[in-house]
Amino acid sequence: MRAQILTIGDEILAGDIQDTNFRELAQVFRGLGLLVTGHVTVPDQVDLIAEAVRRAASEAEIVFLTGGLGPTPDDLTRAGVAKALGVAQVRREDLVPRLEEIFRKYAPRKIPQINYTQLDLPEGAEPLINGIGTAPGFRVAHGDALVFAVPGIPREMRLMLENEILPWMKENLDLPDIETRVFRTIGLGESALVEMLEGTMDQWRGVGVAFYPQMPGVDVKLTHHGKDARRMERELDRAESDIRRILRDHIYATGTQSLAAALGEALVQRSQSLAIAESCTGGAIAAMITAVPGASRYFLEGAVTYSNQAKVRVLGVPERLLEEHGAVSEPVARAMAEGLRARSGADFALATTGIAGPGGGTEDKPVGLVHMALAHARGTEAWSHTGTGTRAMIIARTSRTALDRVRRAILAGD
Repeated sequence: MRAQILTIGDEILAGDIQDTNFRELAQVFRGLGLLVTGHVTVPDQVDLIAEAVRRAASEAEIVFLTGGLGPTPDDLTRAGVAKALGVAQVRREDLVPRLEEIFRKYAPRKIPQINYTQLDLPEGAEPLINGIGTAPGFRVAHGDALVFAVPGIPREMRLMLENEILPWMKENLDLPDIETRVFRTIGLGESALVEMLEGTMDQWRGVGVAFYPQMPGVDVKLTHHGKDARRMERELDRAESDIRRILRDHIYATGTQSLAAALGEALVQRSQSLAIAESCTGGAIAAMITAVPGASRYFLEGAVTYSNQAKVRVLGVPERLLEEHGAVSEPVARAMAEGLRARSGADFALATTGIAGPGGGTEDKPVGLVHMALAHARGTEAWSHTGTGTRAMIIARTSRTALDRVRRAILAGD
């Protein structure tokens, strides 16, 4: 079953506000097994809205409009749909008590007459209750298609979708069962992933594969539609087994779990701990770690040792290393990690030191050069990379690289 989404509003076409509804709707529809075949943003003009509705209804079984249901003269979705259907708008007197109740509750004053226009639905339309706003949505048939219209305010759209539309769709539409599995990867680009899985994907019967770049890597999404749940499960299990065998530790999580959360889960499972000493990243890595609920179970401490004096005083880095090699060097990164591990008692101690830019680089040590080290029971490993882009981009890439290196070191200890 196909669906098309129409976003109504001059303010979106002007770039004044961002349309966040489409992404959410597309994801929900995909989860229902609906194929989204089009998305159009339409200005606040009755003729253009009507034309867009007619076109979408000729190409899809579901037409979903967001926006344009308010009380002002530029809220023309009701009129546009009515024109597409060739019907008049009818005042829904049965909805008046609810409108007046909302005003008494949230705005105890006389209702402006203009607000009653929100109840002028296309003839034959079924109203959709707005649980938190004054504008009802509606559902109406257009030939073989179903037209849904909801407010453009995201929270109102979401509530109407959850309470009114999805339950109706699941009860009244012949929707296929759908199951998805997402494998979050790091360290490989889209092309490399496709090449690694190319010969195997053809053997997955009925399983769709999609690749989505999603920082810090690429998500591999498997989708299966059908009515035989056991068969779907069997085919997805086979595909998952192949993916795990081929991609191995490039997979850092499944579903929507973040890299920092996956790292934390690995530490908790092994009753291990982490400490971090940061120079050029300025606490960005610690912020990613502590953004995960429950990080106190494994994160012992973090130190932003930006100056040479702090590296000596807080971490015990020998002054001679700083004099001989400079702060941005492998020996200093190693000393930072080892000093922190000795002082904190953490199982893993991570350190970063580099030049995030835009200034401060030299021919030998260019902007973007970052040295990192990780001290643990098996020794100290050190590595470096040279990033490009803005200061923020260099810090972000370094943070992701560092977290992934810690994750891999944890797994390697098993």
